[in-house]
Amino acid sequence: MPEFTHYAPGTFCWIDTGTTNAAASKAFYTALFGWEAADGPTPDGGTYTMYTKDGKAVAGGSALAEPLKAMGVPSHWLSYISVEDAAATLHKVSEAGGTAMGPPIPIGEAGVMGVFTDPTGATCAVWQPGDHIGAGLANEPGSLIWNELLTHDPGAAAAFYTAVFGWEHSKSEMPSGPYHLFMDGEEFRAGMMSITPEMGEMPPNWSVYLTVADIDGSVAEVGRLGGRVEGGIMDVPGVGRMAVAADPTGAYFMLMESAPTG
Repeated sequence: MPEFTHYAPGTFCWIDTGTTNAAASKAFYTALFGWEAADGPTPDGGTYTMYTKDGKAVAGGSALAEPLKAMGVPSHWLSYISVEDAAATLHKVSEAGGTAMGPPIPIGEAGVMGVFTDPTGATCAVWQPGDHIGAGLANEPGSLIWNELLTHDPGAAAAFYTAVFGWEHSKSEMPSGPYHLFMDGEEFRAGMMSITPEMGEMPPNWSVYLTVADIDGSVAEVGRLGGRVEGGIMDVPGVGRMAVAADPTGAYFMLMESAPTG
């Protein structure tokens, strides 16, 4: 079902973008996906944009803090995993060889967040829900459909995420190389791939997949709106058609048109 009122612990539940140009980012995503944007204050005095589609929350965004910009942190998307206890999960992160980037942060009545890096260098976040459970809409055009880790060390990443979130890990051979899956019982949680030499100097990262009804039209729209698409459209039989895109501020994301079912 595309509408959500609850996320089981260990499920990706939210995404938001930290950007070097909040106005440009907002203009791009509202035009590309038909999102509506509403700005609100943050506890630290900043501004957080809530994106909605059909009245349901789908993503968020905010300007990168000045210290992060000074450090050269680029515009990026951040993925959040729903947890029952953010503090306890960050403790597990440290025990499993990851690094908590500070203590849990209460976000008013919305919930509690925590950011960490895994042992391979990829950044991710946890979300302990309060009034905000995460995305109210997913898995339909204009919303999140998948999260995927790109890393130089899938073995170390698999050991870490299974220890912290209780996921199960499996691997299958694909024409492009091994593809890894994280699962919770019968439920898919995320994917994982190795960073290959063809990808260049890419740092480890969690990539977000946003689904669209017409990827050809969406790719053209990305360019018209000042973004870019790298490498063209890829066709994965039985999965769908996808493309690597970047918004005008340089934040990367994936576009995906799912393969027909039935």
